Amino acid sequence: MIHYPVEMAIAFEGGSGATRRVGREGVAFVTDVPLAAGRRLAGTLRSGAGPDGTATTLRYRARVTAVRPADEPGLLEVEARFEDLGFGEPATVAAPGPPLGARGGLLAGLAAFVPLLG
Repeated sequence: MIHYPVEMAIAFEGGSGATRRVGREGVAFVTDVPLAAGRRLAGTLRSGAGPDGTATTLRYRARVTAVRPADEPGLLEVEARFEDLGFGEPATVAAPGPPLGARGGLLAGLAAFVPLLG
C-alpha cells in the first residue's frame, strides 16, 4: 500500500485528529480517541484552503487495522483501510470545521494542511 506524507484534518463519529499519511487504499492518523482494530469509521478528510479559499473535502468509510502509541504523549497513531472514498462538498475557509482533538483542541495547533490534490 502506497501512502504519501500528507497532513489533513480527519473527523469521524466520536472524534477527530490529523493525518500522517494518506493513500488511495488507506490512511494513518493521530488522535486522542481510543480506537480498536476492527472498528468501522465514517467521516471526512479536509485539506487547508487553496489559493481560491476552498478546502478539499473527502468523505470516507474505513476499517481500523492497527492502533499504537504515537510519539506525542497521550496520542495514538491509527491506521485504517478505506472501504469507500470520494469527494465531499467543498468548504471555504470561513466555514468552521470540527475541532481537532476530542478534549478541546489537543491538535488545534495544526493550522495549515497540505492539499491532497495540489
